[in-house]
Amino acid sequence: MKDIESQSRIINRPSKDLYDFIAEFHHFAKFLPEQVTGWDATDTTCSFNIPNLGKITLQVEKDDAAQWVKYVSLSGPAPFELLCELKPETETTCQITLTVFADIPAFMLMMIAKPIKSFVTAVLDKMAEMW
Repeated sequence: MKDIESQSRIINRPSKDLYDFIAEFHHFAKFLPEQVTGWDATDTTCSFNIPNLGKITLQVEKDDAAQWVKYVSLSGPAPFELLCELKPETETTCQITLTVFADIPAFMLMMIAKPIKSFVTAVLDKMAEMW
Protein backbone atom coordinates (compact mmCIF):
# COMPACT_ATOMS: atom_id res chain seq x y z
CA MET A 1 0.00 0.00 0.00
CA LYS A 2 1.21 3.48 -0.87
CA ASP A 3 0.58 6.68 1.11
CA ILE A 4 -1.02 8.77 -1.61
CA GLU A 5 -2.45 11.69 0.33
CA SER A 6 -2.26 13.06 3.83
CA GLN A 7 -3.69 16.28 5.24
CA SER A 8 -4.22 17.63 8.75
CA ARG A 9 -6.56 20.09 10.37
CA ILE A 10 -7.27 21.34 13.88
CA ILE A 11 -10.85 20.59 14.97
CA ASN A 12 -12.57 22.44 17.81
CA ARG A 13 -13.58 19.29 19.62
CA PRO A 14 -11.93 17.14 22.28
CA SER A 15 -10.10 14.18 20.74
CA LYS A 16 -12.26 11.55 22.49
CA ASP A 17 -15.50 13.23 21.33
CA LEU A 18 -14.30 13.33 17.74
CA TYR A 19 -13.15 9.70 17.94
CA ASP A 20 -16.55 8.57 19.25
CA PHE A 21 -18.28 10.45 16.43
CA ILE A 22 -16.15 9.31 13.49
CA ALA A 23 -15.92 5.70 14.71
CA GLU A 24 -19.66 5.30 14.06
CA PHE A 25 -20.43 4.63 10.40
CA HIS A 26 -23.86 6.21 10.73
CA HIS A 27 -22.05 9.58 11.04
CA PHE A 28 -19.61 9.00 8.17
CA ALA A 29 -22.13 10.14 5.52
CA LYS A 30 -22.04 13.65 6.99
CA PHE A 31 -18.43 13.99 5.78
CA LEU A 32 -18.90 12.74 2.21
CA PRO A 33 -19.02 15.04 -0.83
CA GLU A 34 -22.43 15.76 -2.36
CA GLN A 35 -21.86 13.64 -5.48
CA VAL A 36 -21.79 10.45 -3.36
CA THR A 37 -25.08 8.52 -3.61
CA GLY A 38 -26.61 5.25 -2.43
CA TRP A 39 -25.44 5.55 1.18
CA ASP A 40 -26.08 2.51 3.39
CA ALA A 41 -24.51 1.73 6.79
CA THR A 42 -24.44 -0.79 9.61
CA ASP A 43 -22.42 -0.58 12.81
CA THR A 44 -19.29 -1.98 11.11
CA THR A 45 -19.69 -1.44 7.36
CA CYS A 46 -20.98 1.10 4.87
CA SER A 47 -21.42 1.29 1.12
CA PHE A 48 -21.95 4.13 -1.32
CA ASN A 49 -21.58 5.01 -5.00
CA ILE A 50 -19.15 7.51 -6.46
CA PRO A 51 -19.74 8.64 -10.06
CA ASN A 52 -17.22 7.13 -12.50
CA LEU A 53 -15.82 4.82 -9.77
CA GLY A 54 -18.80 2.69 -8.79
CA LYS A 55 -19.86 1.13 -5.53
CA ILE A 56 -17.44 1.15 -2.59
CA THR A 57 -17.88 -0.87 0.59
CA LEU A 58 -15.89 -0.02 3.72
CA GLN A 59 -15.33 -1.69 7.06
CA VAL A 60 -14.34 0.24 10.18
CA GLU A 61 -11.42 -0.67 12.43
CA LYS A 62 -11.03 1.16 15.75
CA ASP A 63 -8.17 1.78 18.13
CA ASP A 64 -9.02 1.02 21.76
CA ALA A 65 -6.89 3.99 22.85
CA ALA A 66 -9.03 6.35 20.70
CA GLN A 67 -6.03 7.54 18.67
CA TRP A 68 -7.17 6.38 15.23
CA VAL A 69 -10.04 5.06 13.14
CA LYS A 70 -9.38 3.21 9.90
CA TYR A 71 -11.84 2.65 7.06
CA VAL A 72 -10.78 -0.36 4.97
CA SER A 73 -12.22 -1.09 1.53
CA LEU A 74 -13.96 -4.42 1.11
CA SER A 75 -14.96 -3.69 -2.49
CA GLY A 76 -14.37 -0.97 -5.03
CA PRO A 77 -12.11 -0.10 -7.94
CA ALA A 78 -8.88 -0.69 -5.95
CA PRO A 79 -7.98 -1.76 -2.40
CA PHE A 80 -7.46 1.24 -0.13
CA GLU A 81 -7.55 2.43 3.46
CA LEU A 82 -8.47 5.81 4.93
CA LEU A 83 -6.68 6.34 8.24
CA CYS A 84 -7.95 9.05 10.61
CA GLU A 85 -5.33 9.82 13.26
CA LEU A 86 -6.28 11.97 16.26
CA LYS A 87 -3.86 13.93 18.44
CA PRO A 88 -5.12 16.10 21.29
CA GLU A 89 -3.94 19.71 21.01
CA THR A 90 -5.69 21.09 24.08
CA GLU A 91 -8.56 19.87 26.24
CA THR A 92 -11.03 21.22 23.69
CA THR A 93 -9.20 20.80 20.34
CA CYS A 94 -7.46 18.05 18.46
CA GLN A 95 -5.52 17.59 15.26
CA ILE A 96 -6.93 15.10 12.80
CA THR A 97 -4.79 13.73 9.99
CA LEU A 98 -6.38 11.83 7.12
CA THR A 99 -4.12 9.56 5.10
CA VAL A 100 -5.19 7.49 2.11
CA PHE A 101 -3.25 4.31 1.40
CA ALA A 102 -3.96 2.51 -1.87
CA ASP A 103 -2.74 -0.55 -3.65
CA ILE A 104 -2.59 0.81 -7.18
CA PRO A 105 -0.06 0.85 -10.01
CA ALA A 106 2.11 3.97 -10.32
CA PHE A 107 0.57 5.00 -13.67
CA MET A 108 -2.90 5.08 -12.08
CA LEU A 109 -1.62 7.15 -9.17
CA MET A 110 -1.02 10.10 -11.49
CA MET A 111 -4.64 9.93 -12.65
CA ILE A 112 -6.31 9.66 -9.25
CA ALA A 113 -4.03 11.74 -6.99
CA LYS A 114 -5.95 14.98 -7.63
CA PRO A 115 -9.44 13.49 -7.02
CA ILE A 116 -8.18 11.82 -3.84
CA LYS A 117 -6.72 15.10 -2.59
CA SER A 118 -10.06 16.80 -3.32
CA PHE A 119 -11.91 14.04 -1.44
CA VAL A 120 -9.65 14.28 1.63
CA THR A 121 -9.93 18.08 1.64
CA ALA A 122 -13.73 17.89 1.39
CA VAL A 123 -13.93 15.42 4.29
CA LEU A 124 -11.71 17.61 6.49
CA ASP A 125 -13.66 20.74 5.54
CA LYS A 126 -16.95 19.10 6.52
CA MET A 127 -15.48 17.92 9.83
CA ALA A 128 -14.24 21.44 10.60
CA GLU A 129 -17.63 22.96 9.65
CA MET A 130 -19.48 20.70 12.07
CA TRP A 131 -17.66 22.16 15.05
